[in-house]
Amino acid sequence: MKISNTKIENIKTDIDQAIKSGSFQSSNLILLVLNPREIDEVIVKHVDTQFKNLSKLLSEKLVVLSLKDREQYLHSLVSDLVKEAVDICYFSRINLLFEESLQADPLKLLQHAAKKKPIIVIWPGSLDSMSLSYAKPGLPDYKSYKLNEFQDVQVITTCEQGVK
Repeated sequence: MKISNTKIENIKTDIDQAIKSGSFQSSNLILLVLNPREIDEVIVKHVDTQFKNLSKLLSEKLVVLSLKDREQYLHSLVSDLVKEAVDICYFSRINLLFEESLQADPLKLLQHAAKKKPIIVIWPGSLDSMSLSYAKPGLPDYKSYKLNEFQDVQVITTCEQGVK
């Protein structure tokens, strides 16, 4: 993972640079690791687009499927949502991807979907010098990724959160 520390007022510029840089990679997934106050500020002030609530959109499609079909169609449903975006896909609230019953690897799923066009995701977890994680250890939806596992994933974080 390539990690960029930034200030909240520079986030739009850093996203634009990450999109350009990602166009030379096999996948163009950009994760924003921010604190809750910063998330609202980014969505309202600094990014001139509408973030899609991925959990809401997926749950509307998954609710009519059996548990087995949910697992089977999750990848294609996410891909379909990415295809609906014009140039760049923006996702917030991706928590449903961590649902244990879906048996998904959220980061790999998003990275695969980002092969067609850039995906900007507000990551609902934390970042430290060794890993990117979601939830607390011991919880059923806990996921942790070593930073060196994902070459083509870019992370943008602020000095308040993440690696210094």
